[in-house]
Amino acid sequence: MSAKRHVSSLLLAVLITVPLIAQVPSDVDGWTKITWGMTVEQAKTALQGSTVKTVFTPIPEKKSVFRLRVLDVHIGDVKLHASVATAQGSEEVNAVVLLSDSITASQNNRGAEFDTLKQLLIQKYGAPKSEDVRRGVGVVKSVLWTFPSTTIRLTQSEFGSSVGTVAIHYDAVDRKSLDLL
Repeated sequence: MSAKRHVSSLLLAVLITVPLIAQVPSDVDGWTKITWGMTVEQAKTALQGSTVKTVFTPIPEKKSVFRLRVLDVHIGDVKLHASVATAQGSEEVNAVVLLSDSITASQNNRGAEFDTLKQLLIQKYGAPKSEDVRRGVGVVKSVLWTFPSTTIRLTQSEFGSSVGTVAIHYDAVDRKSLDLL
């Protein structure tokens, strides 16, 4: 009887615990209240309550333009700002970059921010698809999550002992290009 009671208790514990474990999403279609394909104005409205500035900053290497800047984004104890981007000549949002405000903090501080954000991203999105550390002119750590609609990349880049960045890049998957492959 004792063995049956033990098995029943164990089964009950599993049944209670399993729903409490976070479900990893099967897809991600944007960042927070912004979804891919929203117009810049729709994104601005969705971010109501946040400090949002309209900007126009071209990103030539990505053929994109930052259109909105969201100030004072706090994720855990990390302070960042978010930049919302569109393709050049488009009004539809296709990327968001969150950049830590610790650009001139110590490399150890940026490393701690990277680790905090990585753990939070794993909690939300599950295990990453890949992780990479490159050393050379600067250290670059990169962690990648992939979903049908979005790629998410967390990076820490160091440009010397006292200058570096920690960023999270949310990018819409270019389905038209993928269909051509």
